[in-house]
Amino acid sequence: MDAAWIKQCVQSEEYEFTDHAERERQADKLRIRDIEEALHCCEILENYPDDARGESCLVSGIVKRIELSMWLAVNRPTRRYAS
Repeated sequence: MDAAWIKQCVQSEEYEFTDHAERERQADKLRIRDIEEALHCCEILENYPDDARGESCLVSGIVKRIELSMWLAVNRPTRRYAS
């Protein structure tokens, strides 16, 4: 998994939030656009190619609007999204 793939998923809107991520986003009063911004300029901190739930990584990104550094878990889906 690499940052280019993550950025492409954000650009093409081929992503989804887990229930946990959505609860955290709302609790932190973050907009979806904030998460997209952080992912669009993300840096991969750690790769987990053999994670039990599928390939994943930990990334860092910045939300400039609120000057917030954030860390996000990203995983590669095991299914394809419908167009």
